[in-house]
Amino acid sequence: MPEPNLVAALVILAGAPTDPMAATARNIDALRPAAEVVERARRAFEALGFRSHPGAGHAFSIEADAVRFEATFNVRLTTRDDGGMRVASPSGQTLSSLPLDALPPSLRPQLDAVVFSEPPAFGPGQLP
Repeated sequence: MPEPNLVAALVILAGAPTDPMAATARNIDALRPAAEVVERARRAFEALGFRSHPGAGHAFSIEADAVRFEATFNVRLTTRDDGGMRVASPSGQTLSSLPLDALPPSLRPQLDAVVFSEPPAFGPGQLP
């Protein structure tokens, strides 16, 4: 059973193809980051107090309570009515992803983004 106060985000590593058609069954292994690159990024987030999970391709997930996310990324998190996360900068500006500039300088170049997944637009409570 998941812990009720945990929040999860997706860490997208640098170097992912920008063209969604670039990856094919034939070249997918060549596009995947080296296991050491993924592990180094996962360990860095664990050192910051996050739990990390194995991922796929250029991404893996991290989780912690909202307080850890807020302190690490210098943001304010609130839960939206649809269950998604609202991320706000210290000035109150709504952000589409977590800012990387508060992370250690050695970690930033390894990342493209850290984002919260959007909740599904289907399921209980979604139909009129």
